[in-house]
Amino acid sequence: NYPDTGGIAILLLVYLSKTWIYSATLATTILFSFVAFRLIGSIILGDMSNTQIITLLTEVIEASIGVFLIVKARALATSSA
Repeated sequence: NYPDTGGIAILLLVYLSKTWIYSATLATTILFSFVAFRLIGSIILGDMSNTQIITLLTEVIEASIGVFLIVKARALATSSA
């Protein structure tokens, strides 16, 4: 079994940058890539199971929350500057 390198990279970004924005951006990008790969794979195979649909919807919701939080944080940073 391989270690969770995505999680390690996210923790390292938080530690080095002292902010959560960069790690949230990385996590959101990874989630959107999962969504894209799942959609492309279903188009290539021509089929998507119920489990894949539920997983896809969950990933879209998680990525949307990430985008929302990043946009709100940047808006707060801009308004307070």
